[in-house]
Amino acid sequence: MVAARLDARPHALLVGRSWGAAVLLRMLTKLANAAGADGKQKTPADAPTKNSVLPSGVVSGPPSLDAVKCLVLIAPAAPTALLDELPSRIKALPVLLVWAKDDPIVPYSGSEKVLEAFTGIKRTLLLESAVPQDATPSERWMGHAPELQRKDEFAQAILSLMQELDSGVR
Repeated sequence: MVAARLDARPHALLVGRSWGAAVLLRMLTKLANAAGADGKQKTPADAPTKNSVLPSGVVSGPPSLDAVKCLVLIAPAAPTALLDELPSRIKALPVLLVWAKDDPIVPYSGSEKVLEAFTGIKRTLLLESAVPQDATPSERWMGHAPELQRKDEFAQAILSLMQELDSGVR
């Protein structure tokens, strides 16, 4: 549902989940630091130089920060040092933070630090619980996957932020 509504948009929505969020933020930092003094994006030496089709069918080309308009961070396992070192260009990106208080893997207490790191539009989907009440002890991991357990709320949060960005609200 979300993907179909985002297809026509001329900007990228990047999603990072758990440790993938830390990888995403490191990649964006590397791209931001590769920009020249004139502010124009330069392609890092190890980046793809032409379009290629990934196994998923997604076309990938040289990365550009100019295309990134929003970040969605889901229970990000982002170390404080990484958050502190984010370039201002990355900190200014709109961000949607999604987390559940019953996340057994990445403590919810880190949500405040993540929100403090960003200076642009900040929206949150902070859930009391993503674990179903009838979950067995072996199903407690579900608290680390709020986007899977609360799909409708997750999709609506993304759509709301994208509508806000499309309308130019800051």
